[in-house]
Amino acid sequence: MSFLEKIQNQVDSKGSFLCVGLDPDLARLPDGISKDAKGVLEFLSGIVEATGEFAAVYKPNWAFFAALGIDGHRVLLELIEKTRAEAPVILDAKVGDIGNTAKAYAKFAFEQMDADAVTLAPYMGGDSIAPFLEYKDRFSFVLGITSNPTASQVEKIQTSGGGAVFEELASTFEQEFAQPNWGWVAGATQIGEMKALRDRSPNRWLLIPGVGAQGGSLEESLEASRDSQGRIRGLVNASRSILYASNGGDYAEAAGRAAKEMAEQMRSINE
Repeated sequence: MSFLEKIQNQVDSKGSFLCVGLDPDLARLPDGISKDAKGVLEFLSGIVEATGEFAAVYKPNWAFFAALGIDGHRVLLELIEKTRAEAPVILDAKVGDIGNTAKAYAKFAFEQMDADAVTLAPYMGGDSIAPFLEYKDRFSFVLGITSNPTASQVEKIQTSGGGAVFEELASTFEQEFAQPNWGWVAGATQIGEMKALRDRSPNRWLLIPGVGAQGGSLEESLEASRDSQGRIRGLVNASRSILYASNGGDYAEAAGRAAKEMAEQMRSINE
């Protein structure tokens, strides 16, 4: 089953477009959880179990696990294996290289880590994307318009073609890669730009960070993600607002409540 089929099954069965970001910050682990790789696995396993009813997809961020060394990579591998029983997994790696290096990154993400999808940085051009798209049943989310304040330094620069860099990139990739197994990362704090990206790529799935702790609007983001047929095609990521809903022994229950609340809001928007 392809990633897109898995996502559609999740959305249909759970009525949710929620992506739970798994970004384990040792300094913020709840009381009673050891501040090491073992504690990270215990903490995130509890989060996944508590939120599984509401999450359409999970997104572990590679950097937080790599920072723990070899034990962190072992935890990531075990976590992905466990989590895929609940929902598909996006490996948030934001890699972007060319040639054999890109092929190696793709092999790492899809064969070694067995992730369903990966995030990619596109600014070395199509050569940095193509090796990932060879995995027909897997998926790639390409950085389009991101939610960080300095996105304007590159992504929003106006080109001689009349559009911003992210818009021209979207048009180029739509022409170069007709296959369905890729989409965009589009920040919830950039609604106008998200709409412009949607104009260039009318039917791609969007991965939407920036709702929650960063202040982006859930409703505006989902509405801006609608495709040419009016269907919501956005997976809204929430990390800190769910992971750290409580710093006590009830952290898993609190995460479950936060995920439920967000999923219910999504259902009301999609009615």
